[in-house]
Amino acid sequence: MKKISVILCAALLLCACTDDKAGKAAEGFLTSYLTMDYDAAAAYCDSSVTASLRIATEDWQSLDTTLLARIKDAAAATRFEITSVDDESEKGRAYVKYLLYPMGSEVGQEMNMTLTKEGGKWLVSALN
Repeated sequence: MKKISVILCAALLLCACTDDKAGKAAEGFLTSYLTMDYDAAAAYCDSSVTASLRIATEDWQSLDTTLLARIKDAAAATRFEITSVDDESEKGRAYVKYLLYPMGSEVGQEMNMTLTKEGGKWLVSALN
């Protein structure tokens, strides 16, 4: 009985220590992106997605301050829920599905992202 307890404890410890690095990268990206911290979000992206982020945010400076404040409020009120992370189907790629709940919505919109492992680090390589 004691051996079974030790085996069960070891199995639970191994499960608890297993971390989902692709999922954590996706969560870090989404959190940074939705708080409009695009420099932090870019740290989770490959070069092509980073370039797209930079292009998309270049015109922020020219926006009316009231409009920019509304955009920031809407982004801050948007939430997400990662529903699945598949990092086993294809070596070096992870497919993440998540629900995006825009400000005031109780209905999530299903979204997808692809992460690619580069230099031992999971990076967002596509948003669909």
